[in-house]
Amino acid sequence: MMLGIAKYVWKDEDRNTMDIGTAFAGKTLLITGGTEFFVTTVLKQVPSCEFFPIEAVQTNVEGTNNVLHTAIEAGVKRVVCLSTDKAAYPINAMGTSKAMMEHVVRANARVAAERGGDTVICCTRYGNVMCSRG
Repeated sequence: MMLGIAKYVWKDEDRNTMDIGTAFAGKTLLITGGTEFFVTTVLKQVPSCEFFPIEAVQTNVEGTNNVLHTAIEAGVKRVVCLSTDKAAYPINAMGTSKAMMEHVVRANARVAAERGGDTVICCTRYGNVMCSRG
């Protein structure tokens, strides 16, 4: 379904690693190892989402769903998904796609809990910093 193979791997002296990939249609995701994941699948520019709403859905909704399914199957312990303040009362394609992503997160968290797995999934919203642009 979504997410491409990691393009950058970071390791620190404690042997912690961070894999960074990209989410888009037509790619498959492979999670090997890791106990915690931050899901930042996002097409976040409002104009881009307005002009290409299907891309917003494929990235924000389907990409997140793919990452969550794969994380559950791989036995990842914790998954944190990032949303946006624009999902609270969506008035544009970006906010709507992120609101749908939050529904996908809740559904996957419920399914993971019902299956008795170890994966804990949560979602948090962020907003613009005061006096920032974008």
